[in-house]
Amino acid sequence: MELKVIQPKTWRWYATASFLILVSMMLSAWYAWHLSHQVRDSLEIEVVQLTTQNSQLHNTIYSNEKYITELGRSEQMAQASVDQTGLNMAELQEANKQLEKELSFYRSIMAPELDKNGLNIQKFELLKVENDIYEFSLTLTQVKKQDWYLKGSYSIELITDNDGKEVKTALNTMILDSPYKPRFSFRYFQTLSSRFQLPEALKPQAIMVSARTQDGKQRVTKRYPWTQ
Repeated sequence: MELKVIQPKTWRWYATASFLILVSMMLSAWYAWHLSHQVRDSLEIEVVQLTTQNSQLHNTIYSNEKYITELGRSEQMAQASVDQTGLNMAELQEANKQLEKELSFYRSIMAPELDKNGLNIQKFELLKVENDIYEFSLTLTQVKKQDWYLKGSYSIELITDNDGKEVKTALNTMILDSPYKPRFSFRYFQTLSSRFQLPEALKPQAIMVSARTQDGKQRVTKRYPWTQ
């Protein structure tokens, strides 16, 4: 068996080993301190970011709650306005009905023909263009009931006196416009006009205007004095 002789370690070896251990511990401590500062800085940044986000979310929630509150108030105001408008409309409709009744009453006294439903001769005008040439304008209306179109024809006759007897002459033969179609078709009103030449020997005293619907259920006639 071979014996080995172990040389005893000198104080320098122990000093070197102690120094290395101390340096290692110092480096470990410094690394731990540095790492802790990095973590702390990172956490501080994250805390600031989270605080900012929390503040933004709080402001958003507050804004949404305020908007919802204002929206609710607006909805209540709009509903109140709608209710008030409906009430006003009902009052106006009732007042309109009352006025129509009163108007119908006075029409029945002052002008009974204006209170009738359906076809009506609203206006007839006669204008002298030159010498013996005239132009008439006839306005027909549909009174009250205006749910459908009125279609039909009209006629105009000149009334002269012949030894105390009235003689009617159709205006159709005197019309200058061609083609002349004495027809109407309207829902509310229609104005018809045309020119005619009055024979020199004809001395009208009045004009008779008539209009009737296609089905013959409505017919109106009005007489106008000759003022030309």
